[in-house]
Amino acid sequence: MEKKIFMGGFHLESNTSNPVKVGFEDFEIKRGEALRSHFQKVVRTIQDAGYSVLPALYAESTCVAGGVLSIAGFRKIAEELIDSVPLDGSIAGVWLYLHGSMQVEFIGSGEAFLVSAIRERVGPNVPISVALDFHGNITYTLTRSANLITGYRTAPHVDIEQTLITAARLLCRAVSEGVLPWIIQAKVPMLQPGEAATTDMPHIKCILETLDEIQEIDGVWRASYFTGMSWIDCPHNGSSIVVCGTAKDRTQVEDKVLVLGKRIWEDRYKFRLSDNSMDTEEAIHLAAKSDKKVVFVSDSGDNVTAGAVGDNAYMLKRFLDLGLKKALIAGLWDEAAVDAGAEAGAGGRVTVSVGGKHDASSTSVLLKDALVKRVNRDSNGKATGVLLSIAGIDAAINSERVSFTNEDDFVEFGIAYRDYHIIVVKLGYLYPGLSLIQDDSYIALTRGNAMLTIKDFHYTKQRRPLYPFEDNFAYDPKVTLW
Repeated sequence: MEKKIFMGGFHLESNTSNPVKVGFEDFEIKRGEALRSHFQKVVRTIQDAGYSVLPALYAESTCVAGGVLSIAGFRKIAEELIDSVPLDGSIAGVWLYLHGSMQVEFIGSGEAFLVSAIRERVGPNVPISVALDFHGNITYTLTRSANLITGYRTAPHVDIEQTLITAARLLCRAVSEGVLPWIIQAKVPMLQPGEAATTDMPHIKCILETLDEIQEIDGVWRASYFTGMSWIDCPHNGSSIVVCGTAKDRTQVEDKVLVLGKRIWEDRYKFRLSDNSMDTEEAIHLAAKSDKKVVFVSDSGDNVTAGAVGDNAYMLKRFLDLGLKKALIAGLWDEAAVDAGAEAGAGGRVTVSVGGKHDASSTSVLLKDALVKRVNRDSNGKATGVLLSIAGIDAAINSERVSFTNEDDFVEFGIAYRDYHIIVVKLGYLYPGLSLIQDDSYIALTRGNAMLTIKDFHYTKQRRPLYPFEDNFAYDPKVTLW
């Protein structure tokens, strides 16, 4: 019988402080040949190893990250994906691309539920390989259900494709050698936003170098570190070390993992925000007086890529109050404002309230007699975005949650971004595409669903003690090792 590798994926990063639930309609789903095309290099890796591919489906959140996924939306996608796994014994291995921090209504970890269900379907003797985001909250259920876990090694993420290929390569190796790798996991009781754990930081580089050393141990296939997703209120969030392999004696591996876990804990104070992260007013002040041409300011509390709502007009209001000029607020979510601007048409005038439509805690601002500079429409003629201008400030407003992460986002919107001095984006750290075009940048510590001062959040479901909420408590990594 021809050996087949089952391919599928389900990708969403959740933020439990976002009050807007994610539903089935918030996913783009690729099946069959569309899935093959999307993961061309992964497919080629599997085929080059001598196996055929059985593509099921890949569901990717169109909102990048969002709130909790509704049980109805999860069931619709998960049931199709699970039911796609044949029961005739023809599957030699399973390749899955997940996030690691998908939180599902009534369930908790969507990844743990999904992988355990697929494990029940394929049985105990079929290797399952999972590729995950660096910011995954890893559950023991997930590591007990899979055989191989491969995490990104970069944040901002520039190694996604390589991670997916590695997960496929390791799976093919397991199939060809007829082995079922084990997984060791240890938890570190600390939580920090991704902006305090970028992989250019010396202490993170040191962690990654240690992972490479662990991978040099005979019988170790892959070692990963996950910083966790800090804006999920759940018992399993926090940092994790995950190692996969086939060595019969795991003692040396476990010892290395325990040493690494202890060192990460001892280095917990090094997980801090970058020097360009500061109080909102200071960030605005420094950006305004900067002599650089294009200055980016991150509205970090409303960071859409971290699952925030994206409808907080606080920065727009402050810029207007301060009388700043040559500024762009990029990426506010407000369908009503888009519709009003579209009705007035390019060149028309509109008075409209912007912001605060989806999250009651978001700031709204009334724009009086704003100029409609641009109206964007989809192929069906539906308005998808407008560029409104008032008092020297432009606001790019979208009918859906959108974050500007690279130059193409401005180009596609029709924005000449180099015409502005200050550009506010709903991000934390700048994505690589924006880092290439910025002349200066600041992270404003604004409040919101993704605020970087995580101690200000009210968590009720976390396992405690947990740093930074508590400190100087006894931590023994061996207690968490499994």
